[in-house]
Amino acid sequence: SVNPFSPVSSWFSSGADASSSASATTATSTSTNATTTATAAASVDPGGEIKLNAAMATSMASKLTPAELSIILRMREKLKRCELDANKWRMEKEDAVANLASVEAVKEFLVTRVRDTERVVQSQKEEMSKVQKKILEDQEVIVFLDEKVKKLEKVSTEMKSKEAATKKESADIVNKNEKKARVLSDMLRFEREQMAANEKEWKQEKKVLVREVKSCRSRIVALEAELDGCKQQNAQLKKGLMALTQSSGSMSPAARKNLRGGNGRF
Repeated sequence: SVNPFSPVSSWFSSGADASSSASATTATSTSTNATTTATAAASVDPGGEIKLNAAMATSMASKLTPAELSIILRMREKLKRCELDANKWRMEKEDAVANLASVEAVKEFLVTRVRDTERVVQSQKEEMSKVQKKILEDQEVIVFLDEKVKKLEKVSTEMKSKEAATKKESADIVNKNEKKARVLSDMLRFEREQMAANEKEWKQEKKVLVREVKSCRSRIVALEAELDGCKQQNAQLKKGLMALTQSSGSMSPAARKNLRGGNGRF
């Protein structure tokens, strides 16, 4: 059978005194026999820990030297410390595994967050590029509008100067027209006065003309009556001449011509 203390006894080989090296060799052979006997009476728990009962401990203590007992006690303390360290390392390992899992989860979260942030940054870059493009277009529009405004201001200034000149010309024209209107008003008033005076003269002349027309009409009537009388006398003279012609029987051509000429006058 295998000695369970042989791997651990080597840890404390350097701790034995130089004076007990010969007795340690003898004790080793003795401890080998005792260990063989103790191994048969020892019980092993499911966790691998060797548990000794009181009889085994008494039998081993009676068969071992004090140096071997001290070595075994130091080995037991060292084993307990190793178990405590193993439990500590196991707990640290579990903590490290838990921390690693949490770190992995945090890493996945941060990676997802970084990717989302990269997408957001990319979208913001695209939006910024669009905004910059829009700004450039707006600047071009602003420059165009600025030039347009300058042209309009120049045109407005020219229009204002022309308007001032036009107002001055219109004021001069209004003054001239007012003067002309006053002159024409005076002339109209004079013409009206002249027309009133002429109307009076025309009325007076009309009255005179009416009287003259009436007198002319009366004279015409008298002349017509006189003409009728002359026609009657001419007719009577023709009858008388005709009677004389018939009574004389013959008449010279000169007398006839004179007679015709006299008839024509009447």
